[in-house]
Amino acid sequence: LIFLHGSGDSGEGLEACLHEVTEGAFAAKLSAAHVSTVFPSAPEVPYSLAGGRLLSVWFDRMSLAYIAPEDLKGLQRSVAQVDAEIDRLVASGISPSRIG
Repeated sequence: LIFLHGSGDSGEGLEACLHEVTEGAFAAKLSAAHVSTVFPSAPEVPYSLAGGRLLSVWFDRMSLAYIAPEDLKGLQRSVAQVDAEIDRLVASGISPSRIG
């Protein structure tokens, strides 16, 4: 399973949060079921909602409104990063049908 963190967090932070909240049970159950987890981190980029500060985000947001313009460049960068992670997992021998 590939888990993507929220804005301003990191893969490492999300993994630690899940471990803390579930007291390790989440990771233990997945491991017992032979499910591997990957927690990639988004790059640090200027984030408009934080006044342009560098934050680890998958894409920028100009506003939280539904009609706000999308950051196509950031979305494309993030899709490419996730695609590369999937390619790495496939190259390591994991079937694409087992990646989620």
